Amino acid sequence: MQTDPLIDDDEMPGHDELGARRQLARDGVKRLYDALDELSPAARLAFTLHEIDGRTLGEVAQLVGSSVTATKLRVWRARKRIETVAAGDPVLSNFLLDKEAL
Repeated sequence: MQTDPLIDDDEMPGHDELGARRQLARDGVKRLYDALDELSPAARLAFTLHEIDGRTLGEVAQLVGSSVTATKLRVWRARKRIETVAAGDPVLSNFLLDKEAL
């Protein structure tokens, strides 16, 4: 059986750009997790379920045993806190902007 030779990532066209995007993603995720660690457990859970997992506010409220209003407030406060952190952190800011473009 004949196989194609493996191409080293360093030899691929656009490798530098791909490597830079991967590094930005790694750094961005780390900084996002650092920002999430600053939130209360309830706000972190509500934000993660709604913004990252894509669940509706109603689903999140039911999962955490809270009202939709309280859940909405937790998500809003978490989003504002992350936006504040991102305003002072260009890596996190660029990471979040890149995620919005997807």
